[in-house]
Amino acid sequence: MTSASNDYDPRISIAQGGATVAGAGGNGTYAMTFVVGNAGGEAASLIEVRMPHVVLRAEALDLTSRRALEPGETAELAFDVYRPRKDGSDPSNPFRILRLVLVGEEWRVSAHIGSDFLLRSSSGL
Repeated sequence: MTSASNDYDPRISIAQGGATVAGAGGNGTYAMTFVVGNAGGEAASLIEVRMPHVVLRAEALDLTSRRALEPGETAELAFDVYRPRKDGSDPSNPFRILRLVLVGEEWRVSAHIGSDFLLRSSSGL
């Protein structure tokens, strides 16, 4: 990512955590965790994370009440993922979008869900 108003290069990571079945038969909800890391030199204020995929989806999670993620820190986040389509559609290529503020500018970070989670979710974890 580049910024039009400055040359700051954010270093934000999003790593897959775990997932557990909350519903029955693989068609219910999953409690999914992931870890956001800040390897940059400035604090990051997290705004929200969402998962708008058509097969695996999560409602937006408001993160504005959390304290800023300082340089070198990580934060584990969790949300409920559900499958709006009950037809057994393949959940290929789902992603999360994290909105945050760094050095006074809003950024969006997109991260795909790992294939190991997709294999487990397709078989009901």
